Amino acid sequence: MYNNIGWNTKLLDESTQDQQSRSPGSNLKTDSEELSPGTDDKKKKGSVRGTSKYGKIKYKIKFEEQSGKLEVCVIACEDLKAMKIGGTSNPYVMVTLQPWTAHSVLKTKVVKNCLNPVFNETFTTMISKEERRLQKQVIFEVVDWDLSIKSQKIGKHVLATPKMNHDWVIEDMSNLVFVYNESGLI
Repeated sequence: MYNNIGWNTKLLDESTQDQQSRSPGSNLKTDSEELSPGTDDKKKKGSVRGTSKYGKIKYKIKFEEQSGKLEVCVIACEDLKAMKIGGTSNPYVMVTLQPWTAHSVLKTKVVKNCLNPVFNETFTTMISKEERRLQKQVIFEVVDWDLSIKSQKIGKHVLATPKMNHDWVIEDMSNLVFVYNESGLI
């Protein structure tokens, strides 16, 4: 079951996967209306959606106002930047909820030698009524796991969540942006 202080993980059930495969593109729904996700309203003139030298991440985030349950599902990544000499990566995704809460940094499994990994991992946490007043961000960082050297960050995506005063669902595929490593920009 879910507890009030941390996250639980679960694999997507078949019905959720079927629903995701039927709903292409980006959706943010509240009640019966559709809204566009966070920063899509403010696209810069001339920007091209779907192009990134770091890759893309597909995710689904769901909030239920009555229970306070927040589910973050990391579905997949596409066209990730190759970090290994052989032209592959060993990616996993770190999911962070900010402002910080107990157990707010989580990791998916590592998918070895893959630039288009499928994760289908859901992380669940309970958001207290007091915490709902704060603006939350979900941060996705895609990392290349390596046994012999320090893992390298491939890219990240930051999403500011809608207000937590009603039920909502966001499903999107977003470009990853550069991440600053200790050795410099990648």
